[in-house]
Amino acid sequence: MKLVAYDDAYYEKIENFQINSSQLEFTNAPLDNIRLAKQNPNRHCDMLPVK
Repeated sequence: MKLVAYDDAYYEKIENFQINSSQLEFTNAPLDNIRLAKQNPNRHCDMLPVK
């Protein structure tokens, strides 16, 4: 397993990613996390790439 830092090249795939309401109990939607990280220089988005 390898963490990869978010890059705008991943945006379209993340935009199409589906997360259900029960999963949102434990995390924000990926696009929300990206938006928050762009507003806060101390917040970083890491991803687990899926082939």
